[in-house]
Amino acid sequence: MSKESSLTKEKKKGRLLLVICFIVVMILCGGLGYFLGTSDLINPKEVMQENENNTKEVEKKELKDVEVDEFMVSLLDKMNTADNCNTMSSLNYYTDKKFTVSDISKEHAQLIMLYNLRKKGYEFRENNWFTSDVVHEIIKSTLGKEYDYVDESINYCPAITYDSSTGKYVFGVNACGGSCGPQTVRKVLAAKRSDDIIELTIGVIFGPKGDDTKFYSDYERTNVIIDLADKAIDGNEVTDADYEKGAKYKMTFKNEDGNYVFVSSEPIK
Repeated sequence: MSKESSLTKEKKKGRLLLVICFIVVMILCGGLGYFLGTSDLINPKEVMQENENNTKEVEKKELKDVEVDEFMVSLLDKMNTADNCNTMSSLNYYTDKKFTVSDISKEHAQLIMLYNLRKKGYEFRENNWFTSDVVHEIIKSTLGKEYDYVDESINYCPAITYDSSTGKYVFGVNACGGSCGPQTVRKVLAAKRSDDIIELTIGVIFGPKGDDTKFYSDYERTNVIIDLADKAIDGNEVTDADYEKGAKYKMTFKNEDGNYVFVSSEPIK
């Protein structure tokens, strides 16, 4: 091989190395440019703006104090039970611990349903009937669509028989009577609201323990607020001042398909 030929090959190798080095440099520069470009896209100002928007979203959902109105009172009212004489046992929203919708028993749900059925104008008398569809509509609007309500006969007075073949509930013979004494009472004292949540502050005065004639400020019934034996026969009306002495509970409802349904109740310490 001639000397000239060797020099030519060396020059070609040198040029090839230069081309490779140039390509590598261009790739590195392109990568650096992309990194700098994306860092401009994710700049501190935009991060701050995003955080500010998130804060506004949280504020939008934050509960705010509102005036108690008729709608707030109606939320508490629809959680009543049809059997007033059993309110002490059935209104177990107000205990010494948190009580959620999943804690509502079958019997309790039935009494809530019957109370709201009566409010719709249904008469509780022999052979009158109502449908399963009405029942589930009431349950959905009070306890929510996730509450597992099973259609079955109801041990009530008058007794109510469920016929699965027709989907109807039919009232039996009405041989009911009697009366009951003073019971646990409650009142909406304050309210908070966001877009989809309502929280009510409920004042509760607990009814008699056994056969006594006293009202108590606590679930355990140790602190007497009112003793009806010390009042006139018609003096059993509870005043706002009495409620201020009673227990306080936070009762929460959420908006579900346009209805505010019960979520939970818990004592305010």
